[in-house]
Amino acid sequence: MTKKKVQGLLFIGPALLLLLLFYVLPVLVTIVLSFFETSHYISYTWVGLEHYHKLIGSGFLDALWVSSKFLIAMYIYNMLISYLIAVALHFVSPKISVLMRTVYYVPVVLSGVATVSVWRWILSSSGIINVALGKAGLGPYLWLGNPSLSAWAVAFVMMMGYVGGNLLLWSAALGQIPQDIIDAARVDGAGTFRLIWNILTPLTQPTRMYLVIITFLGAMQVWEHPWLFTSGGPSGSSTTVALKIFNTAFTQGKIGLASSMTTVTLLVSMALATYLIRKGLV
Repeated sequence: MTKKKVQGLLFIGPALLLLLLFYVLPVLVTIVLSFFETSHYISYTWVGLEHYHKLIGSGFLDALWVSSKFLIAMYIYNMLISYLIAVALHFVSPKISVLMRTVYYVPVVLSGVATVSVWRWILSSSGIINVALGKAGLGPYLWLGNPSLSAWAVAFVMMMGYVGGNLLLWSAALGQIPQDIIDAARVDGAGTFRLIWNILTPLTQPTRMYLVIITFLGAMQVWEHPWLFTSGGPSGSSTTVALKIFNTAFTQGKIGLASSMTTVTLLVSMALATYLIRKGLV
């Protein structure tokens, strides 16, 4: 081994060790635990694929459907709306652009618990939204108490806190596009829609690919907001995959079953991410 390769291994060694200890090893341990019935990590009984057979009647599929609702909301709000806001701010004066990006980013740095507390009051039966809807003769609605609305209401609040981060990434990507290309497109008669669709969107494809993958993985890991808002209720209507795994492992003590849920979620995430990249859909 050459001196240069040894130096390279020494440089990447600490990061590689952390990767193996805190990412690769936990995944391997989780996969192994999915084949065992455990009792407080003391006794281990081999059960094979029994936990995977139990997934159908365990509510795991319902949790996947709830997570898909969060995924849809995240793609619409985090991807589409944040992109359109970034495009709009790209063509205004720098001072206004910086000010608005700061305003949109403020919710990102706010405490999640404090944000949830405020929004729980806003979405309550006597909150601002229901009061306004009541005066218009359209409400009130049980945003957090209605099984058909709770997941979407929680997803909306969660997106309000995440759009600022994506906005900065979109703005950085748009800032890398040479102004000459935009000017040339305008000279050729490209309108606003054509400029966005045929020039800006294709040139920001690497950022879009990154955000699509990160958004998908983020949707599979959502648990904080549903837990703080409704504890997964009512009737499990806002119980995401991550919250389901958390409750199964640490509330019910079914480590093996929770490990099988985690393994299936990992495989689904990897398969869909690979499909999106290979098909060029991101």
